[in-house]
This record gives sequence, structure tokens and C-alpha cells, in this order.
Amino acid sequence: MALISQMNAKLVDIELRRERRLQELERQKKVLMKPPQQIVQLELIPTGNAYRVFPEDYQEVIEEYEKANGRHNVKMLKIFGLVDFYSERFNGEPRYIIVTENKGMVLPPDYMEDLQEIIDWTYIYVVKESRVVEEVKMADLSIRA
Repeated sequence: MALISQMNAKLVDIELRRERRLQELERQKKVLMKPPQQIVQLELIPTGNAYRVFPEDYQEVIEEYEKANGRHNVKMLKIFGLVDFYSERFNGEPRYIIVTENKGMVLPPDYMEDLQEIIDWTYIYVVKESRVVEEVKMADLSIRA
């Protein structure tokens, strides 16, 4: 009789573990089979204040312009970094270049603050039709502002 009771207790225990495992599998199944839901959809519309361009689109133009003006060691910097290009004059004077297609570009105040350490050597190049049409020294712009 004791042996039968012990076996019955083991069977009840096995049945309880089986039920728990089936419940766990059912919960996992519900989680895995739940389809993804769209939470939000956004549409970005430019406000017209865009002032930066992709530097690699203008790399050849800038390199030719810099060489034609006696500057060398032209380097394209990381996309949308503080500046787009760097070059040097023969005497080692640096030149930091921001390229834009927008002649009336206005840089935000926090961006101008970030440029303060190099502003005396920073220039904005306005590019149209694969050539530099205007070159503006940033220090001159900050004085006017």
C-alpha cells in the first residue's frame, strides 16, 4: 500500500510539472505568434533651413579649387562633422571648409559656438554647377551677426 501511495504521489507530481510546462509553452507560443504592430508613422518635411551637403559629392570640385588657389593637403572629413574639408597653404596655415549650395545659409548659434576655436580659418564655399562660386570667411560673418 505504501508503494502504491508513493507511486500515486509521483504521478501527481509528474502531472503537475507537465501542466506547468504546457502553460509555459502556451505563453511562449502567444508571445512568438503575436504579429508586429505599427506604433507610429512619421513623415519628415524639410523646413528650408537645410544648409549642409554631402562632402563626397563635391570632393573633386573642392580639391581642384584648392589646388588652383595654391593650397594642398586637401582632406575630406567625416560627413556632417563640424566642417567638410581641410586644406593647408604652403606655409602651413590651415583652412577649414564648409560646403553648401545655399548662398543665404545661416548657421545656428550653437553651431557657431562650436566653431569658435577655428573660426578664423573657417570658410564657407558656395558651390553651383560643379564649381565654387563664392567663398566667405566665417570670421567676417560672425562680426556682422
